[in-house]
Amino acid sequence: MNETKRQRFLFGTEYTMVVSLGTLVFQVNYKKQHTPLSLILLLGQHIFLLVLAYVATWNLALSLLLNLAVPFWLIFTKSSQFNQLGYFSSLMTFTFLQFFQWTGTDF
Repeated sequence: MNETKRQRFLFGTEYTMVVSLGTLVFQVNYKKQHTPLSLILLLGQHIFLLVLAYVATWNLALSLLLNLAVPFWLIFTKSSQFNQLGYFSSLMTFTFLQFFQWTGTDF
């Protein structure tokens, strides 16, 4: 890996959304008493949202379908009368990750 690629990997401007997203997920979850299983489930959910966000960038039909279905699914499953914004960090994950331009050389 050359020097400019290494600097971009560690401090590139394209990662600013990930930093704000990580901060949001931390602020929502830091007071909760998590078990290792709940952390694995949280990580799995965010990876699943990453895959859905990537699929939503394939074409316009998938983008429309997933941008209508995923927020509805998140709001329906993660909010309640006691936690009305429980879906917020997951929805931000899905929304922000759609803005990334992934290519085969990024992995």
